[in-house]
Amino acid sequence: CRHTHSAVDGALAIRRRREFAIDDIERVDVRIYTQALGLLEGMEPTTPYAAKFSLPFCVAAALRHGDLAPQRFTDEAIADAKTLALADRIGFAPDPTLDALFPSAWPAVVALTLRSGERIEERVDHPAGDPESGITERDIAEKFVALTDSLLGGRASEVASRILDGA
Repeated sequence: CRHTHSAVDGALAIRRRREFAIDDIERVDVRIYTQALGLLEGMEPTTPYAAKFSLPFCVAAALRHGDLAPQRFTDEAIADAKTLALADRIGFAPDPTLDALFPSAWPAVVALTLRSGERIEERVDHPAGDPESGITERDIAEKFVALTDSLLGGRASEVASRILDGA
């Protein structure tokens, strides 16, 4: 769900910025624009499809694995005890200051609190893939390869190069 993307990007930015063990996370608080709540509130990761609308699951999977690739949304992945335990420590709430930015931006603020008491916060207004996020052709090609390589018999990089080269 697009409403989860900025929060996921915030979680990934925190993970890249500071090394920590997943078990060291005491809690994660996500602030999001009110309009997102209609799709995200009450969603539980009971199926791969429902997991895509579960903000706690998406953020937990991103923090745990360093990505939110398609393999994070399989029956096995959504039953993973460590991911689900982390998702239980993730809460989200609306933030009126973010409401004012939507729909020009799709903002979220992710605040991770470690058991040591350290707090790490990241705000993302435009999720990866938005023109405002600074997406590059290389980013698009990498996403294409990640999503299609198994379908194209390992030739996705070649196809992406041909497309980008105009061949």
